[in-house]
Amino acid sequence: MPSPLLNLADELRTIIVDIIERDDIHDVVNLSSTCRSYRNILVPKLFQTVILRNSEKSGQAIKEFFRSKNSIFVRNLHYKGKSYLPPDHILGPSEKEIDTSGDIPETILSDATREILSDLKSFSNLEQLIIEFEWDDEQLSWAFYHFDEDETVHQTNERESKDAWRALMAKTYAAIGTNKATSKIKSLEFRNVLPKVPSSWKSADFIEFLGSVLEFKISIYAMENGVGWCMNTNEGYFTFLYDIGRRLTTHLDTVETLSIAANDYGPIGSEGIRHMPSFLRLESMPKLKYLNLQYFILDLPLIRFIESHIDVLEGINLEDCYAAVSNGLAEAGIPWKDFFDRITAKQPTKLKLLAINPATVKMPWGNVCEDEEDDEEYINGKALLDSGRKPFSYGYLVSTDCCKSLYVS
Repeated sequence: MPSPLLNLADELRTIIVDIIERDDIHDVVNLSSTCRSYRNILVPKLFQTVILRNSEKSGQAIKEFFRSKNSIFVRNLHYKGKSYLPPDHILGPSEKEIDTSGDIPETILSDATREILSDLKSFSNLEQLIIEFEWDDEQLSWAFYHFDEDETVHQTNERESKDAWRALMAKTYAAIGTNKATSKIKSLEFRNVLPKVPSSWKSADFIEFLGSVLEFKISIYAMENGVGWCMNTNEGYFTFLYDIGRRLTTHLDTVETLSIAANDYGPIGSEGIRHMPSFLRLESMPKLKYLNLQYFILDLPLIRFIESHIDVLEGINLEDCYAAVSNGLAEAGIPWKDFFDRITAKQPTKLKLLAINPATVKMPWGNVCEDEEDDEEYINGKALLDSGRKPFSYGYLVSTDCCKSLYVS
C-alpha cells in the first residue's frame, strides 16, 4: 500500500526533507532509499557537497563520480587533507616514541586528488571550495614551537621538501592556484589553518585565483604549550598574520564578504608586547559589503579600515571581539565608545547591520572578585542595570566573567 506521504504536494515533501536534513543527513539518505519519488526529490541534496581527501583512493572515486549524471548537483567541494604532524624540538616525545606514519613529501598529495583540485571547472555548478587540514589532537599538543620563529624563503622551501605536512599544504594550495580565474568558485574557505605560510601563497597563479571569489573565509588555528604560553608568544605567529594581509586579503579584488576567525589563544589586534595590529589594508577589497571578525581587539588600523569602506559596507559582525584599554600588555587600546563614535561620525548610508556577539553576556552577580563590591565602576554599573538599562559588558580581554569591566549601553 503506497505511503500517504506520496500524496503530499512536492512543496510539502520538500519542507519535510528540510526538517529532517537539519537533524542528520543520514536520515535523508535513508529516506531517499524508500522510493523513487523521494529519491528524485533528494538527489540534489545528497550530492550537494562532496568530500575529497588527499589519498589516491579518494581522488579516483571522485574522478569516477565526475562521469556520472549526478555530478551536476555538486555545489560544494570540501577538501580534507591529512598528514602526520611531527613533534617540535621542545615539547615532543623522544624519537623512539615517534610514529612517522610513513608520510612522504613527494606523494603526500595523490595525483588523482591533485588533478581534481587543479581542474575545478569539471564540476559544472561548483560554487564553494573548502580547504581543511585535519590534525591529530595529540600531535597538535606537541607542535607549538613549530611556529616559534620566522623563516627565510630558502628555509620554507627546504622544510616543504622534507616535511610531509608542510608539503601537503604547499601542494594543495598550488593545485587550486592553477585554476586561476577560470573556475566558477564564488565562496572560498580556508578552515583551521596552521600559522605557517605555504610557498604557494606567493605564486602568481594563486594570487589570480583569489582575485575572482565573492566570499572568503579563513579560520586560524592557535594553541598553547600546556603551561599557559599562548600562540601570540611566538614571533612566527605575527609573521603569519602579517602575511595574511600581504598575501591573501590584499588580492581579494572582487570579494564582497570577508570572514576572519582567530581564537582566544591568538587574538588579533592592538599594539605592544604579544600583540599584532590588525592587518587589513585600507586599499584592499574595494567591493566589500560584509565584514565578519572573531577574536579581534579594537585598534586604529581596524577602525581606519572600516572607515575607508564605510561607503560600501552593509554589515559588520564582531564575535568575541574586545577593547583592551586596561590590558597591561596592550598599548593604544581603543574603547568601545570611540569605536562607535568614529563609525557614527562617518554617517554610513548603506550600513544595515552592526552586530556584536554573543548578545547575552553572563554578569558576575554572586561571584564577584575581591573588593569588587566596593568598586565605584561596579556600583554605578549595577545601579544603571537595576534601573532598566541594557548591559554591554565587553571591556577587557580576561578569562573570568567576574573580572570583566561593566559597560552599559
